[in-house]
Amino acid sequence: MLKALHSSNAFRILSLVLLVATTGCSAVPPPKNQEEAGSVNVAATLVAPWDEYIGALTPTFTLSSNDAVNKVMPRTGILEEKILDALGVSARVGLPQTSEAITRSITAKTTQVEGEDSKETRTTSEDSIQKKEPGKLPDMPSKAQGGDKGVKDLPGAPSDAAKGLRNDPILEYTAATALYQEVQLLNRYVTDAALRHGMSAYIVRLQIGVVPYRKSLAYDIYTKIGFFPKDSNGKDEQAYVLPLLVTDNLDAALASRAQDTIRQLSLAISVMKAGIVGTAGIDRISEAFESQLFSEFNSLFTIGRITNNTLGARLGASRQGKDQYSIVPRTHNVTVVVMVPSRFGGKDNEVRVVAKTSMRSVQDGTLLPQPERSERVDNVRRLVKTFLAGQPRKDNSDTIEDPMCEDPDKGSNANKKEAIKNPVSCSQALLQSVWANKANEYDAILDRAGWQDRIGRFSRDLWMEIVESLDRSQFSGVRFQLPNKNAPVLPQEDQVVLLVDDGKNSMRTTLVGGQGLLQQKLRAILRLKLDGDGEAGKSINLPGTIATENGVDLTITFPSPTLWKLGKLDLEGAMLELIPLSDNRWSDSEAIHESSYKTIRYRKSEETVKPVFSVKQGATLIQPDASHQGTASIYVEFSKDAKKNQLAKHMELNVDGADIMQAQIGDKGKSEKRALVFDLGKIIVPSDGTIDISFRNLTKTKKITIKPIAKDKEDKVIAGDQADIIFEIAEAQGKN
Repeated sequence: MLKALHSSNAFRILSLVLLVATTGCSAVPPPKNQEEAGSVNVAATLVAPWDEYIGALTPTFTLSSNDAVNKVMPRTGILEEKILDALGVSARVGLPQTSEAITRSITAKTTQVEGEDSKETRTTSEDSIQKKEPGKLPDMPSKAQGGDKGVKDLPGAPSDAAKGLRNDPILEYTAATALYQEVQLLNRYVTDAALRHGMSAYIVRLQIGVVPYRKSLAYDIYTKIGFFPKDSNGKDEQAYVLPLLVTDNLDAALASRAQDTIRQLSLAISVMKAGIVGTAGIDRISEAFESQLFSEFNSLFTIGRITNNTLGARLGASRQGKDQYSIVPRTHNVTVVVMVPSRFGGKDNEVRVVAKTSMRSVQDGTLLPQPERSERVDNVRRLVKTFLAGQPRKDNSDTIEDPMCEDPDKGSNANKKEAIKNPVSCSQALLQSVWANKANEYDAILDRAGWQDRIGRFSRDLWMEIVESLDRSQFSGVRFQLPNKNAPVLPQEDQVVLLVDDGKNSMRTTLVGGQGLLQQKLRAILRLKLDGDGEAGKSINLPGTIATENGVDLTITFPSPTLWKLGKLDLEGAMLELIPLSDNRWSDSEAIHESSYKTIRYRKSEETVKPVFSVKQGATLIQPDASHQGTASIYVEFSKDAKKNQLAKHMELNVDGADIMQAQIGDKGKSEKRALVFDLGKIIVPSDGTIDISFRNLTKTKKITIKPIAKDKEDKVIAGDQADIIFEIAEAQGKN
């Protein structure tokens, strides 16, 4: 009875321990549906004309034919196999052994006789004992042949084996050809994108935000993205999308798999008979080792086109260890080219993007259940009832209804007490107005449904509750407008063209003030005349290359006249022409008209550019007299050209900090001085000389600042970046 009781209690304890162990170690159950797993939302972050990005996005990979041969057929895996099979036989015999022990004893005896000396007598006796023992096994002289070796001792490391391996040359050069051709195509695939006639292309960057609600969710996310242009009247337009940019994203893990199998067979026999001992043994070791080293790839992002206006994106789960994957909160960027009809545009038109997301198990591809589409409206209806609960109507009725309202997408009359032309439930109308971010229609729908007075100041709280309910749906979306394209305009023709020659290879100039010239193909021609011996009046046309970074400023590069040994150039009658080239591959628009630039200047890059003028001052401190009057002096010098003509017609000295009483100039080498014209703090200086300026109303607390500006014959400022001239004012002398 007692034994049975103990058995029963032991069984119960064992059952309890097993129950705790199984429940405590059980995995967290998977989500029941997609709503519990997480949400995926879409936003538009960049929209721009495609033409403005072609130059910036076009790769310029450089790969020679020999480089292609060296890069193909890489070693992506290592497999190592070693086998050890050793057999050893040994035998030992121990024969019987006999031993004998002998004991010898001596007895001494002394005898005495009178008259004689005493005598000593010795007696010897021996005892013999024999002993027999069995044989003993001698030590093993050595181990079995191969028994002391392991896999590590075997030759044939991967590095040694790989040294003698070579690729098939035909296969190697065929692969190199494919690699070389692929790189050349990559360098052109942006420029030669598969656009369509009569369509305007835009680059659109979408941001897909993935937010899991639990960690360690092993699901891949599949999102279908559709583009739907609508004009101001709500009419759908055609759209074509190209998944042209950043279509793949992979992560790689270096995986190593090793297997070491050891098999050992041992047999030993012992013999003992009549004092003879013997042993015989057989020892066999069989060991096999296999090692694999390779790269495991996991796709994090893949995109492709399903229909003309729909893309399919796979957002793969990230690797979290060996054979473990999980959805990670992160933002994925999807950049595509969207084409719409050329007539489509304007501030009242927009593109609507709708995304549908599903989640599939990484292990078996099982699809997570999704909510029904009607549940989105049901969620809004439940939220409205929650907000209306406890808020009776003006007629003291607490009935909660969902009346009909105008469809916001079909032109709303919700704020007007008119007949409903396109009826939908007011809950659905609220959902559409929140998604479209139309606050006025939202308020009008609340008013038409009779909910505005009952919800009152909590209407914005209801708005946010509806926004949160959108996360429960597998659908998400966004709207954006397409920007206007800048029509190409060449830089204005009245600007000065300054040709800067490096005297070796090239001559450059920059034209500013254009518009939309990133993809406008242009040709530049510089028409010049030579002024050298025997070639005077000879006309030449220099072709130039055009580059632009912003589509506004053009940098034109011509070959240096020194390179062609053209001699001296005659800029009289020189002209730079910009000739637009027509490119009607995808557009029927006409090219812009050519422009001519006739004001040409030339200098070499090593030539120092002289300033138009220079101004120096003597003393920097003015000492006023008792009546607070004083005089300051400055020296003005105009720069001259090769014919000694001033580069500027005159100079203006703008004075601040004191009143001008008189201004005189003393010409170089002449003692007499002549008066200068001044008015309202401005002094006109026509030539070189020392200028004396008399001031009044000088105070120590003020400084006199003179800013020089040079002007040309047309009274335009041509220089004014020289430093200001500043005079300090000392304490007036003889002050009362």
